Amino acid sequence: MSETSDLEHLEAHLEKMRPEETLREEAAVVAALSHPESFIRSAAISALVRARQRTDEIRRRLSVESNDLVVSDICDALARLHDLESVPLIQFIARSNPSRLARASAIAAVVDLLHEGAASFLAERATDERDERVRLEIYRGLLVNGDDSAFDRMIEALGSADYQVRCASAALLSEYTPSSNRLRILEALHEALSRETTEAARSSIQLALDQVTS
Repeated sequence: MSETSDLEHLEAHLEKMRPEETLREEAAVVAALSHPESFIRSAAISALVRARQRTDEIRRRLSVESNDLVVSDICDALARLHDLESVPLIQFIARSNPSRLARASAIAAVVDLLHEGAASFLAERATDERDERVRLEIYRGLLVNGDDSAFDRMIEALGSADYQVRCASAALLSEYTPSSNRLRILEALHEALSRETTEAARSSIQLALDQVTS
């Protein structure tokens, strides 16, 4: 069997593991957290999450992981496992990791872990974060926590030079639309649609309008 086939077999085995199998093979699954291939590490994380085992090892892996996709997976895993001990480390990643994916995932995890307790952290990141796509995750957290000031920022994001930011901001506005802001959001979406030139963003804005008006 080739090395590629071996790796594919290992990945499939980890992905299909039932919790009781993970318990029986715990040492091997934990060892896979340090595997050279990032997709094997991610599969091992998923197996441990399903079994709700070895949160400590997942947290330890976060402290040394360099692959942004795996960092994102770990942040999500620790949030799903309600691991409050990991919050300081996840906040550090949100502040300093060079990857926008890692920072956005860390912000989402902090919100999921702390809920209303994330308010001061989100306010800090809203001030310091410069990447527009990461800022969208901050706005989502603010909206989840009932901070309506985030709507102003989301509406401003509809005018971003980055069409992906325009797509994502339209989707967020349609997802979090309290009755008090509904007319304003509709006006902003209609205005954004009238000036949009890319097919992808027009589709996203139209979908958002359909959802808000339904």
